[in-house]
Amino acid sequence: MAAGREDTRNNELSILIVFRFGFHPDRVLLLSSIRVIRVIRGPPLLFFEAKRATMERFLDLIFGIRWWQWLLGTAAVAGLYYLVATYVVPFFRGVKAQQAAEAARLEQEEAERQREQEKQEREAARREYLKQIPSGPVEPTGLPKALLRARNRVVPVPNDAELTFGTRRGASVQIMSRGVSREHAKIRPEPRGYVLYDLMSQAGTFVGGKRVESQVLADGDAIRLGTVEMTFHFGEPPAKA
Repeated sequence: MAAGREDTRNNELSILIVFRFGFHPDRVLLLSSIRVIRVIRGPPLLFFEAKRATMERFLDLIFGIRWWQWLLGTAAVAGLYYLVATYVVPFFRGVKAQQAAEAARLEQEEAERQREQEKQEREAARREYLKQIPSGPVEPTGLPKALLRARNRVVPVPNDAELTFGTRRGASVQIMSRGVSREHAKIRPEPRGYVLYDLMSQAGTFVGGKRVESQVLADGDAIRLGTVEMTFHFGEPPAKA
């Protein structure tokens, strides 16, 4: 009877639990269906044997489910992951992208509104400024004739009318150049002399390298409107050949 119980015990599946670090493939264990025979090229290992019933109870204690239940659970988790990755995550990403686009649109509208408001404020300030500048018909002043010399151009300065500069078509001297405003500046003959007025241009009007709002011109003054340079002189323009 004792021998029969021993055979029955030996025929039961034995489980080997090995605790070892750096296990190498050439150090293998020769196992039989009964128990461990020997270890090849390996140091003594710490192992324990446990019967199948004990291991099943251990696994049931850890997982609490059968293998097919575990398989169904794994499939459910994989399906849930697929749904989340395919539908939920793109949905929230789309919502976030829409919110970012809406915020960018509102920011752009606010910037445009501020630019429009600044433009209106500049235009209102320009109108108030232009009210302080003499305009209209020019009274006889008896000023000597004058002219402006540019790089390849000579422009006579009338002593009985205003000479306007700008990019608009109705300007006395139309200048299509960078930095020149639509209504940039004008020269007006007055009893005190030829006066250069800046019409609140963006790039400014310069005389002798200094930005001015109004300046009585003297012979030889260097004038710059935007990037265009010219020189003021008294005298008659040269006769055409």
